[in-house]
Amino acid sequence: MATKSQQNAQNCRDFTKTLHKTPYPALLNPPDNLPKEYTICILGGHGAAGTGLAKAYTQAGATGIILASRTLSALEETAIQLRTINPNIKIVIVECDISSNSAVQQMAHTAAREFNSRLDVVIVNAGFSGPMGTDIVAEKPEWFESALGVNTLGTFYAAHYLIPMLLREGTGTGDDIGSCGGGSFIAISSMAAPTVSGFGAHAHYCVSKAAQARLVEMVYEHIE
Repeated sequence: MATKSQQNAQNCRDFTKTLHKTPYPALLNPPDNLPKEYTICILGGHGAAGTGLAKAYTQAGATGIILASRTLSALEETAIQLRTINPNIKIVIVECDISSNSAVQQMAHTAAREFNSRLDVVIVNAGFSGPMGTDIVAEKPEWFESALGVNTLGTFYAAHYLIPMLLREGTGTGDDIGSCGGGSFIAISSMAAPTVSGFGAHAHYCVSKAAQARLVEMVYEHIE
């Protein structure tokens, strides 16, 4: 009989009753009613998810985007795609290893300089996973170090250095405009977070994503 922990992942899957395999109209035609000045920071700003997020915010009317990752050439490719959507958007690309405290701090300094210490959305999309497997003895220590460094510590560094810019007066959307702190801090999670067994239960990734999920809960409680 499966334990409650072993049932976690399936319970999460069952929670969402409707599964979409193709984009639906609301995704294909995002609203373009963002405030006049709206700035996004995406750590892990390339690849399918990072580029997709950046394009969606650009289509919705964002005026500024910071793209950060360890590979500048990949960020430049994303920036080219964004400029085809809006040639006037301000794009800042930053080489940044999210697992490095000093690198994230320097990226935050760049964001503050380029956008007057004001952000509306921060998205932590960067992630690391080594080979998949279910043998803790076979997992290498460096996989754990990298997973915790990128997925967990990196999320903390982003929160520590960037949340103050989300709390500036006038950030965010809706009724909170003009108040203190309407910005959003988003971390891209994974079904690995509740997974302890079966397919995809490679310990270094699951543990680091579970820790990231709890960290984001604590960010909410501390900022709320």
